[in-house]
Amino acid sequence: MLPTVRSVLDLPVLRDAEPALLGSAHGLDQPVRWVHVSEVLDVSGLLAGGELVLTTGLELEKDPGRTGVFVRSLQDAGASGLIVEVTGDRQESLDALALAASAAALPVVVVRRRVRFVQITEIVHRLIVAEQLERVERARAVHEAFTVLSLESAGTQQVVDRAALMIGAPVVLEDLSHLVLAYAAGTTDTTVLLDDWERRSRVTPQQWKPPARVPVTGCKRPWESGGRSGGGWWFRRYWTTTATPAWCWNVQLRRWPSTGLPNGTGAT
Repeated sequence: MLPTVRSVLDLPVLRDAEPALLGSAHGLDQPVRWVHVSEVLDVSGLLAGGELVLTTGLELEKDPGRTGVFVRSLQDAGASGLIVEVTGDRQESLDALALAASAAALPVVVVRRRVRFVQITEIVHRLIVAEQLERVERARAVHEAFTVLSLESAGTQQVVDRAALMIGAPVVLEDLSHLVLAYAAGTTDTTVLLDDWERRSRVTPQQWKPPARVPVTGCKRPWESGGRSGGGWWFRRYWTTTATPAWCWNVQLRRWPSTGLPNGTGAT
């Protein structure tokens, strides 16, 4: 998982700087995709979303009245949070930041002791790269597992069993009418897993739409993509059939917490 604003604030380098949250804590669990250090107030055009912005706020010190506009611009640009180093006697800046934070959903944090921004950047970026490497390794493992199943002409139940093993949760394979075709309950009671399945599946929000099948010319070999979303992970695989004419099918394996399904159940 990507580090969050909350986990970044819990790093020793920041804890020692006595961070103080201004405004709401609702955004503390936002993921941090990158760290951006800037002393420029017009920074929104440089952001792509998900950045944690670090600044000394010296430009705001010149005109504290621009603080609200600055914070809103970061929020509108999709920044994850703002950390401002405020040392010495800068009460006017603190008051302006507190006022701006009270009207924003963006987490605004001040540190009252000097902190090395380069050290924060290095640590957080290492965490981000490690998460990306973990994602790549996970995708590779999924690719290899399902390629083997495809080459071995594995049956439906084998595919479902392997999917359940990989995500560590029950998996149910259903058709477009929400009728169960196969399942792997694992340690979950089968009665609990499948009870009123059709209705529960219909009311569960769908995160994707089944695409139409396409000619095999566009899918000459297995192709996968995967990632994390909504607290779980998903895997999408296309492969060809041996039928004539051959077609390319799309199967998506998902894991997510839901009130409509047993918590952690995967469905495809």
